[in-house]
Amino acid sequence: MPRTHAATWIFLLALFWPCYAQVNDAVERAMAADRAFRQGEQFHQQGRLREAIPAFQTALQLRQSLNDARSSALILDILAAIHHQLGEKQTALEYFQQVLTIRRNDSRDEAATLHNLGVLYSELGDKRQALQHFESAVYWWRQVRDQRGLAATLNATGSVYSWAGQKETARQFYEEALLLKRVTKDRGGEAYVRNNLGAIWSALGDKRKARDQFQAALAVWRELQDRQGQALALTNLGVVFTELNERQKAVEQFQQALLLGRSNEARTLGNLGFVYALMDDKVRALATLQQSLALARQANNPDAEAASLTHLMLAHRQFKQPGEAIVFGKLAINSYQQLRANVQDALQQSFVQSKADAYRTLAELLIEAGRLLEAQAVLRMLKEQEYFEYVRGDDDSLTPRRIALTTEELEIIKGTNKPATAENLMSSLMPLEPGTAAVFTIVGAEKYRVLVFKSDARVAREYEIKASELNHKIFAFREALNARRPDFMQLSRELYRILVAPIRQDLSDTKTVLWSLDGALRYVPLAALHDGKKYLVESYSNVVQTLSSRLHDPPCKNWRGLGLGLSKAVAGFPSLAHVPAELSSIIRSSANSKGALDGRLLLNETFTETTMKAELKNHYPAVHIASHFKFEPGNETDSYLVLGDGSPLTVAQLKAWQGAFTGVELLTLSACETGVGDGRELESFGEIAQRQGAKAVIATLLRVPDQSAAVLMPRFYQLRATMSKAEALRQAQLEILQSEQFKHPAFWSPYILFGNFQ
Repeated sequence: MPRTHAATWIFLLALFWPCYAQVNDAVERAMAADRAFRQGEQFHQQGRLREAIPAFQTALQLRQSLNDARSSALILDILAAIHHQLGEKQTALEYFQQVLTIRRNDSRDEAATLHNLGVLYSELGDKRQALQHFESAVYWWRQVRDQRGLAATLNATGSVYSWAGQKETARQFYEEALLLKRVTKDRGGEAYVRNNLGAIWSALGDKRKARDQFQAALAVWRELQDRQGQALALTNLGVVFTELNERQKAVEQFQQALLLGRSNEARTLGNLGFVYALMDDKVRALATLQQSLALARQANNPDAEAASLTHLMLAHRQFKQPGEAIVFGKLAINSYQQLRANVQDALQQSFVQSKADAYRTLAELLIEAGRLLEAQAVLRMLKEQEYFEYVRGDDDSLTPRRIALTTEELEIIKGTNKPATAENLMSSLMPLEPGTAAVFTIVGAEKYRVLVFKSDARVAREYEIKASELNHKIFAFREALNARRPDFMQLSRELYRILVAPIRQDLSDTKTVLWSLDGALRYVPLAALHDGKKYLVESYSNVVQTLSSRLHDPPCKNWRGLGLGLSKAVAGFPSLAHVPAELSSIIRSSANSKGALDGRLLLNETFTETTMKAELKNHYPAVHIASHFKFEPGNETDSYLVLGDGSPLTVAQLKAWQGAFTGVELLTLSACETGVGDGRELESFGEIAQRQGAKAVIATLLRVPDQSAAVLMPRFYQLRATMSKAEALRQAQLEILQSEQFKHPAFWSPYILFGNFQ
């Protein structure tokens, strides 16, 4: 080679050698990554998951050093799946979160990762995050028109709503998912959706439809030789047979499911153990349920753990072991309290309803054991759950409480591998003055129970009646009262016999009753209950207590009033012709000397959101609103007050209006049908108003004719100047009761007072 050519070659080699070396190094790392990946795959296929992890981690590090984002995302996906399979869900979650940051630019991959994250969050009990990720995944699946992915996420979304108790919403998601599964000829996926639909029909009470869906799913899974799917369908068939009282068939289904594999084993064992308990097979029941609980905890599955604890409570109750039943009941409630923290606003509507039976059962067990203060604490938790549901979960002041376990109870659970981190949350009643009684009610499946707390006594009473029968009586009474039918009196006496007669002697020296009402009892205009000689209002002042009731705050003596009203007809609502007379009889001004209180009156167009806010800044002790108020069960955005200009002021807006009623001694909603749904809406509104500053609230359970409201309410304010709010309301009701025109209870009994009764 000529010297000039050799020099040129040496020069070029020196110039390009670093690039060549870098390329060679990159090739070496890529080859090493492939070797590590293949080794991980081999371990994975052999079921040697722990050995697969370091191999995949090595491959991941090498691919990341090469800035190979796509391959890195694939390996992260695999690592997440392995940790998920090993039950290490938090680690799996962290890997999937890394995948999501890489796949943000690929809509289809992003949707798949969002779906996987939603599944993990759901399994970890964080339904709030689960639903958010599923909603995002659905959006991207629709964008890329991926029917298979969309069907999977719709099915998963339905499962979250089903868990929360929103069965009809869940059914809609499942129906759309089923249609897509059939279009895409996804037989296995179709079976899963049919299985979920079966669970929905079972919850909705149609056990035959449920059985048919489970059997259809089972047939497909047998055809596909899917053992995990078969086990799931058999477990659900076992549940249906249990509910149909075919217990031996149920046992057979559960046992077949257990033979097919360990998937969902904790739930299957829990159901099997409960059936054994129903069959009075104590040894097998408790052994099976303890095994179920251990597996749920091992799998870090809070839903399954809470269900197992509830089954253990019910089983010990069945075997007449109240001490053990109470222990497991407390642990179950503490689990539900923790789960409540992760329930999102969209799930609030039915979560409480689906879990309330466990709270009531524990309360009943505590009452039977004479532990009345603890029973009251559990009922308070249920009230918090219901309020939490209505405000859609965004009230940070309500952190989940836990119920304490005694030293003896901690001894009982030593073998359950559960650290006993219980705090003493027993909130005793404030000291009750003589003549005042606090009454807590529980509508159990088979019995009505009632606790009475007085300054010198605590007692528990009961009345045997099925909850369904009691609810029918309440509905019939309301209908008869609202229609002013003559049979209302007979129904009134029946309800008095059930609700009040058991505690009549306990209230012999009582003047004021503070009621804590459960379930459909919130529907009942208590003042109209009749003992055969007189109405309840003739014996007691009746007040409803809520979580925020400040019973011992001293009242303000000198009241000024703000009157807000609508008398004209607006869209969807009739005119209230007597409202002007009602307000002018309450609010006294320079132009009107007849009112009971000095103050300001805003009627019709002058009553707007702006003027209301401006006037409330003056902190009137009495705020009286005479307008329509529509309550939509479980929906604060569709529940609203109709303002004087016809526009709505929603409960959601009101709740966001911090300190709206600061300085208000009494907020009155007059001439409104403010109580609908199951009664929780009105009580929760009373709770919101008190949290916004109002010491007390008066509202109505039924639509009250505005002509009678124009008589009763002004008289109430006149009487209040010389007596407590509760007694003033009672006396005003008694006066109108004596009048010929308004003596029917429909005119005066729907008024209820929440909160401070002084």
